[in-house]
Amino acid sequence: MEEMNTVNVEEIMAQIRKEIAEKGYTSDMLSFQDAKTVAEPETAAYDDGEYRVIVDGLNRCAYIPWYRDLGQGGIKGFVKKVIRKLNVFLIAPMSDEQNLFNVRTVQAVNQITRYMDEQKACIEAYKKEVEELQRRLEAVEDELENRKG
Repeated sequence: MEEMNTVNVEEIMAQIRKEIAEKGYTSDMLSFQDAKTVAEPETAAYDDGEYRVIVDGLNRCAYIPWYRDLGQGGIKGFVKKVIRKLNVFLIAPMSDEQNLFNVRTVQAVNQITRYMDEQKACIEAYKKEVEELQRRLEAVEDELENRKG
C-alpha cells in the first residue's frame, strides 16, 4: 500500500509568514476598500454608439468561469490549490448563480435594445408621415387661398 502524503499546514503557514516578513509587507499597506475594481460610471448624454459598445461588452463577459489555471508551481501554487479545493463547495454554486444572473441581465438589456430599435423605426416612420401630412396640408391651404383670391 502506498504511503499517503500529509499536508503540514503549520509549516506552509510558517513559510508564508517568513516570505511576508522578508518582503516587508504590513497590514496597513492596502485594504480592500482602497482597491478600485470598476471604473466610475460617467454621467453624460445618451450616445447610441457608446451604448452599443457597452451592450456588446456585456454579451461577451456575461459568463465568468470560477475555475482558472493558477499557473504556478511550488509552495504558492500548492497553497492556492489547497485553498481552492477547500472553498469549491462555496465558490462554484455562487459563481453559477452569479453567471445565471449575468446572463438574464444581458438578455434583458438585449430585449431593451431591440425594443429601442423598434421604437426608433416607428419614430422615423411617424416623422415621414407627419412630413407628408404637412406637405398635403400646405397644398390644401394653397388651393383654398387660390379659390378665395
